[in-house]
Amino acid sequence: MIDPIVDAPSPGAALLAARRAAGISLQDVARRSRVPLSALEALEGDRFDDIPAMVYVRGFMRLYAREVRLDPGVPLGMLEAQISAIDAAAAEAEFEAERTASANRMHQIRTAGGYTAVVAALIAVVLGALFSFDPKPLEAKDLRSGEISDAEPAPASPARVFERAERDDHVLALDPSYP
Repeated sequence: MIDPIVDAPSPGAALLAARRAAGISLQDVARRSRVPLSALEALEGDRFDDIPAMVYVRGFMRLYAREVRLDPGVPLGMLEAQISAIDAAAAEAEFEAERTASANRMHQIRTAGGYTAVVAALIAVVLGALFSFDPKPLEAKDLRSGEISDAEPAPASPARVFERAERDDHVLALDPSYP
């Protein structure tokens, strides 16, 4: 078997170097291996996304390597190393995205908690002000004379009381003539 160029930066470059060293055209490899020419070109260009699935990439790479008398473990090992590096980078990016999302969620929780505390404090202040407010004593108005007195009104008599709304000033009054 032919040793590939040791410096080959990728599996496709190793296959290309081995094919050139063997003196075989890409069309000959396609004819003998029965792998489509477009797939072989994709392998040499490291465009693995142009091949439907990774199982085909590995199978086509194995057939290509055998046709150019190259140990299939060399390009396949390079491919696995490349995939591992991509997976590691993707895992790192996913971890970083999850960490950022977690930090954003914690910020939202802290912010929401802060707003909740402010609203609760505001409600407590308003309720405290309402319950501690001492209203001014009501003024009694003598309906017959129209005068206002500061004296406390007389306690309600057992007479029946009804509400009579006067058209102009909506005064609540006691009607002593009501039976």
